[in-house]
Amino acid sequence: MRALFFHGVTWLNSRVRTPDTWRRAIALVSSGKVDLTPMITHRYELARGIEAFELLRARKGVKALIIPRGQ
Repeated sequence: MRALFFHGVTWLNSRVRTPDTWRRAIALVSSGKVDLTPMITHRYELARGIEAFELLRARKGVKALIIPRGQ
């Protein structure tokens, strides 16, 4: 809390989304200005889906893809 008050930290709540926020985000990704690929830290076949959820619950990854048929 000290950093917030004494070091000029700006707090932005990422849970507040509006339709305009979504439009801007989609435009950035589709234009190639933002690459989301590095956020995918793990890939799992559907049969290992529970393992993916356990990994994320343990905060050992950022995003895990569960891919049907191991594609």
